[in-house]
Order: sequence, then structure tokens, then C-alpha cells
Amino acid sequence: MILPDSGKIIIIDDNVEQALPLIQLLSKKKIPVIYYNNDKDFYPSDCIDNIRIIFLDLQLTANTDEKTIVSLAKQLLNKLVNNNNPLYLLIVWSLKEKNYPDLITELNTLPNKPAYILTLNKADYFNQQNINTFNEEKFIKTIQDDIKIAGDFDVLKLLSQTLKENLNKFEINTPQLKYILKDDVISLIEKKLKEELEKAGMFQLFIIWENLVNNAAGNIVNQFSGFYPFDDNWNKNISAVFYNLAKAYSGKTLDEKDKNEIIKNSLFTFNATFIDNLENLILNSKDLTDCSINFDVSEIPNEVKSKINSKILLIENIASIENVIPGLIFKIEDSKKKQNLVEYILNVKPEDKQKVITETILIECEISPICDYIQDKKKYNRFLTGILCPAEFKKFIKTADYLYKSNMELFLIGKIFILIFDYRLLHTSENSAELPGEKICVLRKEIFNEIQSGLVKHINRYGVLYL
Repeated sequence: MILPDSGKIIIIDDNVEQALPLIQLLSKKKIPVIYYNNDKDFYPSDCIDNIRIIFLDLQLTANTDEKTIVSLAKQLLNKLVNNNNPLYLLIVWSLKEKNYPDLITELNTLPNKPAYILTLNKADYFNQQNINTFNEEKFIKTIQDDIKIAGDFDVLKLLSQTLKENLNKFEINTPQLKYILKDDVISLIEKKLKEELEKAGMFQLFIIWENLVNNAAGNIVNQFSGFYPFDDNWNKNISAVFYNLAKAYSGKTLDEKDKNEIIKNSLFTFNATFIDNLENLILNSKDLTDCSINFDVSEIPNEVKSKINSKILLIENIASIENVIPGLIFKIEDSKKKQNLVEYILNVKPEDKQKVITETILIECEISPICDYIQDKKKYNRFLTGILCPAEFKKFIKTADYLYKSNMELFLIGKIFILIFDYRLLHTSENSAELPGEKICVLRKEIFNEIQSGLVKHINRYGVLYL
């Protein structure tokens, strides 16, 4: 049974005694959980990021009307799950699920609807018993109403206590239905939960990966925090480690007065060793070995492929980038230059020319070595000019050794493009903080290095003089 181990499981149940077997089972499996009852004062003020599993009791109110129950369930999911959390599993953990046939249909209308909805019937894990109880408050009120006097409260309470101790002699008791845990409830829930989770298919693979990432991060913390003994000087010594990591990462560009910059750059240095830790965990993961998944070997649509390529090869979350950095791609507004470049790069039929020019985007990429940027040796910006060519026109692209053409399609600005650079159009400009155009994305290391390598080969190509 594969479950998230990073605290992204939520249990919602108004009766903590009925939620307890779930909490105990997950605790036994070393799985942290978040528990809520129906008291809204203890719910978070905003949504929880990256929820993966929610156990939801439907009977959180005395009102059993289906419309009320479904409405409350939708309110809770909207309060806890944000709209950027598409992959989570809702497990209906309730005695009444079968009484609400429209529940799943209604939940599937939510913008943050669950990827899967499974059920665990509480009735399978509890025995029902009728237990007689004595409602003292109700009894006192009844006596007061019946004898039509205000009555002395202490006297009435004493009378109530006497009756309570002699219930077998009086028929003043209220039977209540109680749910008592079955003896083997933990093993029963575990077995059923395992069966249900196997229905979620590829959901398991994402959970395994998230767990491995969490464990890899934990390994980094343990490794770096253990460089010095935990004594009175530990905090001072480790702060020196972080400062030197930041200095090694940023070189001369580090602003030593900016604590936020020191923190960020020191943490950036964790990335390489983090990847090593993660890869090692993937290679040795027992969960991956035991995971029962069937793969579909059919092709996936081009749009999905291009979106995956962009996630792998591009950094699109660039709002915080304010300076020109290596790999940053800009949109350039120069219609004449764009027209000329389209004519250089594409063999376009006259009747298609205007359409191609209109839909093509003129770009420039800062191509300087990253070490020049880190060591503050970059006196000039080095720009390589190219285009984002809509994928539908790729058949028109020329084959030439002076062109870099991405072998993969990329999804950018809502369309599928081919990335093309003309190595002949490398140029420099003054090293300015002003951005030369609208930011589009940053090339990740792999594709950035590939373009640089092609540029170096183009510059260093040999020619032979002969008669």
C-alpha cells in the first residue's frame, strides 16, 4: 500500500472516535495526517498545497438531506483544495454514502474536482449497539414544565441524580445508536484501502516519486547539518557553511549585504547533490519494484508532447528575473528584421509568406557562458538571434549548418513552436540592466549547452585553401 508520507493526507470526520482507526492505521505506516472535525474555526484560512488524499465523512451535520450533504462536501473541498491541485484522491469514509447517489456527479462539477473518488464504508468496520443514556438537562426541563413551577434547581438536580442511579426502576432513558470498533478494524481497513488504491493506477507512481523527493530532501538536511557537532557553536559554524556555499555559487555577483540573496544562492548549491540522492533512491526503491502498473504504449498527442518538452527544457516561471542572464529568451519587436530572417531560414511559398511572417516570433537569446556571469566577467551581452516558428510550418525550414533547429516541439505562449537560431547572427551589446524585449522563457542547462556547442562548432569550423 503506497501512501504520501509528507503530511498531505486529510481526514474530515465530526466524530474523532470513528476517525481514530484511520489515524492509527496511518500512524502505524509512519504516515502523518491532518485531522479536521466540523468546527470551521480550526480550518486553515487558505487552501493547503499539494493535497493527495482526503478521507471525507459525509455525515458532518444532523441534516441528512442529500442537497445539504452534497453542498457541505463541495464547500469543504473548495476551502481545502486549490484549483492548481488536480491530482488528489477523495475517499468517501461514511456510513451514509449509498444514500446520496448524486454525490459523485456533483463533485465532478468542481473546478478542483478529485482525480479519483473511492469509498470505504464505515459500517464494515464498526458494530452497532443501542446504548441507554440519561439526558439530565431534558429531564429537569420536563419536570419543570410538567409541575408548572420554577422549582429549586439544586433539588431537581438531586432528584435527577437519584433517578439516574435507578434507571432500571424508571423508564426515563434515551436509547442512542453507538458504533463500536470491531476487534480487527486496522487490518480490515488496510486490506480494503489497498484494494481501492490499486484502482487509482498511475496515481501511485506520482505518490512514490513525491515520497522519494521528500526523502532525498531529508537526506540533504541530515548530511549538511552533520558537518559540525551539535554544540553551542553549531549555529555559527553552519551559518558559515551556508555563506561559503552562496559565495561559491554566485562568485563576485553575490551581494554580501543582502541576506535573502545569500540564503537563496546557498540553497541553489543543494541541487546537484539532491539530484544524486534522488537518483540513488529511485534506483533502489522497493515501492517502484512492487508497484503494479500497466502502461499504455500508444502515441500521445503533439500538444501534450510539446508541453512536456517545455517542462523539461524551459523555465517559464520568470516573473522574478529582472536582469539579463544566460539562457534568457526575449521577444523582439522588429518587423523588417523578422521578415528578413524568415526569408533566410524558411523556404516559403509566396502565397504562405505573409501568414508565416505574422505567426512567427522574432527572438534573441543571451548566450554568454554561465561562468562569465557568475564571476562577473561579462562586459558585454552576447545575443543570438532566431525565431519561434509555428510547428505547422516546420516543413519549410531549410537545412543548413549555420542553423540550430530544435528536434523537439515546444509549447510556448499558447502555441506549439520549433526553436530556431541562426549562428551567423551572433552579436554583442553593452552590458545593460535594461531588458531588450519581453521575456519569454529561460533555456535549461541541457538545451542551452546544446546551442552553445553548435555555436562553437560553427565558429571553429575549418576551411582549406587550395587552387
